[in-house]
Amino acid sequence: MEKTFCICHLCLLLLFTCCTGQRERMEQIIHDAKEQNLNYVPFTTDSLLREAVAYYDRHGTANERLLAHYLLGCAYRDMNEAPLAIITWEDAVACADTTATDCDYATLFRVYGQMADVYYRQYLTEKQLESSEKFCRFAQLANDTLNYLRGFLLKNSAYMALGDTLSVLRNIDDARTVYLKYGYFREAAQVYASAIEIAVDACQYDKADSLMGIYETDSGLFDEEGNIAPSRERYYYVKGMYFLGLHNLDSAEIYFRRILTFEAHVIDGYRGLLAVYDKRKNIDSIIKYSTLYEDALVDYLDETTTDAVVQATAMYDYRRQEKAVLLQEHKTHQIRHFLFVTIVGFSLVIFVLVQRYKAKQRKRDWEIKNLLDKYMRAMQDASCKEQELSVLRQHLSTATETVLLMRAKEQEYRQLQSKLSEYEREFSCLKSSEKSSALLNSDIVRLFHQIAEARTVRKGSKVETIQPRKATEEEWCVLQETIRQCLPLFYARITEEGQLTCQEFQVCLLMRLDFRSTDTANLVGTSPSRISNVKKSVNIKLFGKSDSNTLIQSLKKIR
Repeated sequence: MEKTFCICHLCLLLLFTCCTGQRERMEQIIHDAKEQNLNYVPFTTDSLLREAVAYYDRHGTANERLLAHYLLGCAYRDMNEAPLAIITWEDAVACADTTATDCDYATLFRVYGQMADVYYRQYLTEKQLESSEKFCRFAQLANDTLNYLRGFLLKNSAYMALGDTLSVLRNIDDARTVYLKYGYFREAAQVYASAIEIAVDACQYDKADSLMGIYETDSGLFDEEGNIAPSRERYYYVKGMYFLGLHNLDSAEIYFRRILTFEAHVIDGYRGLLAVYDKRKNIDSIIKYSTLYEDALVDYLDETTTDAVVQATAMYDYRRQEKAVLLQEHKTHQIRHFLFVTIVGFSLVIFVLVQRYKAKQRKRDWEIKNLLDKYMRAMQDASCKEQELSVLRQHLSTATETVLLMRAKEQEYRQLQSKLSEYEREFSCLKSSEKSSALLNSDIVRLFHQIAEARTVRKGSKVETIQPRKATEEEWCVLQETIRQCLPLFYARITEEGQLTCQEFQVCLLMRLDFRSTDTANLVGTSPSRISNVKKSVNIKLFGKSDSNTLIQSLKKIR
């Protein structure tokens, strides 16, 4: 026993250690990937991150799943797998629980920022704008003012592609106002990049010169040699176009050649140099750079995965809609199951309550019937004792034995009267429906049903048939008294003024107790045809109607 316990304890300890070790390893993978992404070190493989995603999908919280999917998408981004990156980031968004108070909005807005950047590079302007809007919204929820304002600048490239320069300038003014309000002077100067490009395109060179002075002096993006910060190199192309517009071709050529050193902007460099040599009318250089420009453009278009990104986005939208449909079907199934269980449970409760009510009602009917039977027996016993006392009084003598006997009988009579009063008091508290039910279940009514019909009785090995018979006078008296106690108003109505004959009176009693005409004929001692005539006569006398069809309904209305 003790040995088995030790083995189980050891197994549990090993399992716990294994689970703990696995979680620590996954946390280390996510931590390293996060540091690598923050330091702009490109990912070269996705294997470890896929392992981490699989683990956190099973065991992680919503925020842990969000971060794992986000970093995996960044790996696909660095591996030039834009469609996979978009799908993975969409999965990351689906992991986020925006209803939770601890939702990781900081990671969520970065997901949308990465998606906006991919859409920008793939010329999917509407998708870029949509992702940029969500970037702003979740950055605001994360209380990250700087990134909230950077979201405005993310939208500017989309507005520029759409030719909506008014929205670009409005965003720049709004962002600059907020930057200055919070003391971000460098960031306030950095917003002018798009405004400079708009001014150059519109040939507003004085305005462009003024904005470039602020941008180069106050933005903090330029070093002492005038080199701009990484990822901002396109400014060289804009400045080259500025000098080209001023016909300062040498300065323009310098900036266009500088931008050629950055692989991401070779197309802009060749395009700018082509424009310079076009103004110089240098045919050989025009042919050279037009060819280089065309080849660079073809190479770029070959590498562009716009269709794949669109297909990936559409596929994810389809998956999301399919998931929503399945979720709705699951909810509908749950609702149907809940309703079925509720209805079945409710039906069972009603069934149990009805059965309990019926059992209680049967017990109550038995108690009332028992009370009525005791009441009637006590009444009969009291009547017998009263007759015995009457006989004793008539034959009263001086003998001591007779006097003692009479006193004993009187004592028994008083006890019966006391018991009778108690039964009468209990019986008077019953409802009329309970009295009526007690009447129908009483011993005397049962007796009348027995003697009204032919029945078989087994005596040993023989079976005898007992024919129906006429009720005796004594039985009629007991039935009459029972009805008088249970249905006093009915009894009073049919006995008033003595207008019914004895036979009619008896028929009335049996009709009120739902006896059939044949049974009534047997109990009264006449033929069924005679019973029909008696019923007509009773209906005329009591209710003024010449037929017999309405007699039973009329009798039952008398309570």
